[in-house]
Amino acid sequence: AEAGPRAEIEAAAKAFEDFQQMDRRARNYVRNGQRLLASDLVFSDGIDKIDAALAALARGEEEHLGAAEAAAGESRRGELMALAAAATGALLVVFALVPLPAAPAPVSPPAGRAAASPQAGAADRPRRAGSPTQASATPSAEPVRAAHPAAERHAGPPPGPAVDLAGIAALCTDLGRVLDLQALPAVLARAAALLDAPGIVLWVADRDGRELTPVLAHGYPQQVLARMGTIHRDAGNVTAAAFRTGLLQTVASNGESTGAIATPLIGPDGPIGVMAAEVLRSGERQDAIRAATVIVAAQLATLMGPPAARGNAEAAGA
Repeated sequence: AEAGPRAEIEAAAKAFEDFQQMDRRARNYVRNGQRLLASDLVFSDGIDKIDAALAALARGEEEHLGAAEAAAGESRRGELMALAAAATGALLVVFALVPLPAAPAPVSPPAGRAAASPQAGAADRPRRAGSPTQASATPSAEPVRAAHPAAERHAGPPPGPAVDLAGIAALCTDLGRVLDLQALPAVLARAAALLDAPGIVLWVADRDGRELTPVLAHGYPQQVLARMGTIHRDAGNVTAAAFRTGLLQTVASNGESTGAIATPLIGPDGPIGVMAAEVLRSGERQDAIRAATVIVAAQLATLMGPPAARGNAEAAGA
C-alpha cells in the first residue's frame, strides 16, 4: 500500500536535486553578470522543477491518505453494523414487553413569536467588519483603502527617475531615419541610457514563430550573446510570455538583482520579437519607464521586420 507514496517521494526528491543543480547554474550566471540568463533559467526550469516536486508530494499525500481512509472506513463499517444489530435486538425486546404511550399532539408556537425569532437571531449574531451583509447595508463614507494607510503606502511604485520625453522623441525620430542596420548598436545604447537600463537584448522570431533568437544586445559581451541560445515560444519566462501574448511583461527587482521588462515587437501580423531590458531603481514598476519601453519597441519593430532581416541585424551586432 505504501509503494505508491514512496515512489512519489522519490520523484519529488529527484526534482529537488535537479532544482539544486539549476540553482547553482543560475548563481554562476549572476556572478558572471548574466542576470537575464539567470532570470530566464529561474523562471523557466526552476518553476517547472518546483511544480514537479510539489505535484509529486501532493500525489503521494493523496495516495497515503486514501489508503488510510479506506482501512479506517472498513473498520468503522464493521463496528456500525455490530452496533446496529445490537440496537435492533434491544428495540425488539422493548416493543415486545412494554406498551408504547400515545404520542402527544404537537403544540404550535405563537405566530408572532415564530416570526420574530429569525430576526432576533440575526440581530444577536455579531457581524464582522468586512461581511457582505454589513457592506451592502451601511456603505462606508470613505474609500475602503483609506482604512489601510500602511498597505496603501507600499502598494504604489517607488519614486523613480523622470523619463526624458524629449530624448525619447529624438530617439524615435532618429530610428525613423535609420537606413543601415549598422547604426542600430549606437541607437540601442541611447535607448538604454534613456530607459535607465544597463542591458538590452533584441530577440527576433523565426519564420514559424516558434523560437526567439538574440540578434543584438547592449551591455553584454558578444560571447554572452552567442551563449544565450534560443527561447521557445512556450518557455516559462517573461521573454516568451511577452511574445506569446503580445503584452508587456516584468520581473520584479529585489535587493540582489535588477528588475526586467520584456516588451513585444509588434508587426502588421502580430509579434515578431521581444525587446528585453534590465532596468535599475525598480523601473519595471514605473509607469513612465514601461510606457517609454513600449514606444521604443514599437519604433524598433519597424526596423527588425520579418525573419529575413535577422542576418543583417546579426551583422550589425557583430
